[in-house]
Amino acid sequence: HELGVRWMQPVSAQDARPRMSIYDEAANSTTLRQGWQVAVQQGADWVQLLTWNDYSEGTQIAPSVHNEYALLDLTSYLASVYKTGRAPQILRDTVYLSHRTQFHDAQPAFTSADPMLPRPGGTPPRDTVEALVFSTAPAVVQIDVGTERHECQVGDGVSTCTFPLQVGAVSATMMRGDQVATGVVSPFPVDAVPAVQDLQYVFRSSRPS
Repeated sequence: HELGVRWMQPVSAQDARPRMSIYDEAANSTTLRQGWQVAVQQGADWVQLLTWNDYSEGTQIAPSVHNEYALLDLTSYLASVYKTGRAPQILRDTVYLSHRTQFHDAQPAFTSADPMLPRPGGTPPRDTVEALVFSTAPAVVQIDVGTERHECQVGDGVSTCTFPLQVGAVSATMMRGDQVATGVVSPFPVDAVPAVQDLQYVFRSSRPS
């Protein structure tokens, strides 16, 4: 802007490239959320979404088997904040659940000569389950990861609950008292010894697709 030119902020959900044996640590939904945050805070003239359907680099936001409509829903909300300068009113309780299906340093059953490594200088790898919560009122979110149950108190608005990844099934339930407000079960369990290396995050939403 100081040079009198327009600035286009790139936004992506994640980046994992098996062919290049490299990946960036997306930290669940953090990369997606922070990309839009930079666009808002620095007054980006345009935003480029990287990308709609580049499955080979794991950067897609298009509906898919691994993500259904979760990334598209989140992009719609974050784009509205960028366009209008304010967060939309939350009308429905929703939980967006994200995690990997393996630990970042897991040794797969079928090894590759060139396993993916984190991009030098990037965010250090982490093994976490995240519940990104859109809540109409205060609630308790229960996150089940393997044999462990975690709880997270949330207020009205947008909250993030993060807990360690473990082997087994992953799910999240939003409770108000003894009533279930909403919930989501990931169809992708976490494996101690995965068949192959796959460091993409999978996303699921409690909203019907």
